[in-house]
Amino acid sequence: MNRPTAARYILGLIFEVAINKLKRSHNIYSKLSVTALIIGGGALVTPFWQQALEGAAVKLELKPISGPIPSIVSGIVFLVLAILFAEISKRTGGSTAREPLVDTKAVSEPIIIGKSKIYCYCGSIVGLTEAEVLVTSENRYLKLGGIDGTSVSGRVRRLAASFRVDGSLSADPLGDFIDKWKKSQPHSGPYQLGTTIVSPPFNACAAGIKHIIHAVALEKRDDGVNLIDERSISKIIQTTINECVNSSCKSVFIPIFGLGSGRILADEAISKTVLPVIEAIKSNNVALDIYLGTYRLTDAAQATSMILKRS
Repeated sequence: MNRPTAARYILGLIFEVAINKLKRSHNIYSKLSVTALIIGGGALVTPFWQQALEGAAVKLELKPISGPIPSIVSGIVFLVLAILFAEISKRTGGSTAREPLVDTKAVSEPIIIGKSKIYCYCGSIVGLTEAEVLVTSENRYLKLGGIDGTSVSGRVRRLAASFRVDGSLSADPLGDFIDKWKKSQPHSGPYQLGTTIVSPPFNACAAGIKHIIHAVALEKRDDGVNLIDERSISKIIQTTINECVNSSCKSVFIPIFGLGSGRILADEAISKTVLPVIEAIKSNNVALDIYLGTYRLTDAAQATSMILKRS
């Protein structure tokens, strides 16, 4: 992907996100917050709202008005109201929800680094047909995502499963494989960050997947502050590249670790995945098609921008 093409790709994603935000519903408190914010700014430069506040104070008999209310006081009053309404909007489920997950599939043009090509893959892996090796993100207890969930772990588990005619689950071979692996270990977890387990694809072979790599990439804490470690991510990436080379696979899907249910801030998650991938490509001099998975359009745009800067 050349830079003008990449720029158009990023701008297209941002434009779509902006349209989605404009279409999203807002509650009365979010609207009041925006209104108060605009008035607060105006109050700092115009006398109109000063007069309005003076009139309101007289009618409510708050205190005698001995002189005009300073513009800075008027502005502060409305700014406080803006913050108050924004907080109420947040607590009542207003327009503060994060951009929704993309459930369709969008793949960018390749960005060439050395002999390899990096693609940004945005959306559900259910439609993935490009990769022979698929990496999942697991927690330190290797508890796979729910088979009906939206995480990469849960969705690849579903791809590997088999179902009856009525849609009910017939077999969960990926879950059984990991359970068997854990029973063969000296302890049942937590496992070290950077640990990887390679499993067969089972029914995911129908999508062209030959190997599934379960990567312990995330530490979930009871206080809700989840952690990823860049050195562990680098270890996972190197192991993945070695697996691709040893099995003669030419393509791999790697999720941006920590996005989605991982609840890691997008800047940190993208940086701690993209940079080790680029470093591994340059140091190993391999020829791979690497698909970096994201869930949201803004994340895809940010990942693409970072890859271009480092390429």
